[in-house]
Formats: sequence, structure tokens, C-alpha cells
Amino acid sequence: MSMQWAYLESTSAAAESRVGAVRVFYRAAVEALLREYDDDWERLGSNVNLVWALCSWGLFEFKRNNETSARRLLRKSVDEAAGHPDGIAGGGGVRTLHRWASLEREQGKLYQVQSLFLICIDAVY
Repeated sequence: MSMQWAYLESTSAAAESRVGAVRVFYRAAVEALLREYDDDWERLGSNVNLVWALCSWGLFEFKRNNETSARRLLRKSVDEAAGHPDGIAGGGGVRTLHRWASLEREQGKLYQVQSLFLICIDAVY
């Protein structure tokens, strides 16, 4: 539920005035997902919902120019996806890498974009 609230708060017109609240919702969602160790997570080695929550929070931080925090969250998302038996591609990490690279491109950080896409290509092939 916290994930939905974080998303709703971050997309509302007054999101800038509620950045702290959005971070609280994202943190609560991630913490809840970390506690939610279930059979699928044990079988698959990763939690796709956690991958998505970390990615979403990272993108939120990136758009607010908190690039260090954003990169840390996005890296955690990719690391979580890497635990999947099919690797990053199977765990949803390719989506994170693609969205992350798109934001880096908007910032003009082409070396970072290239390295992210190379990771993405390695994951798929």
C-alpha cells in the first residue's frame, strides 16, 4: 500500500511540497517488502516488487537532483534483480537499467549511459 501512496504523492501537482512524505512512503514500502520473504522470493532469489520499489524511488530521487541517493537506490534495484535465476533480465533489472540510462542521458552523462547499456546488453545476451 505504501508503494501506491508514494507513487500517487510523487505524481500529484503539489509533489514538490510533499517530498518528505513521498520519501517516507517509499521507505515504508521498501522496508515492508524486505520483510516479505515468501516462497516465490526463496525460489526465485529476488523479489520483483522490491526491484520495482527501489527503481521507482531511485527515479523519484533522480528527478529531484539527488543523484547520489538515486544511483544508490537504482544500483540496489539492479543488485536485487541479479539474484533471479535468469539474472538481471529475469528479475526486472533491465527495465531499471534502461530507465536509469535515459535519465543519465538527459543529464548529458554519456559515459554513464554507455556503461549502463553495456550491462543491459550483457544481461540479455
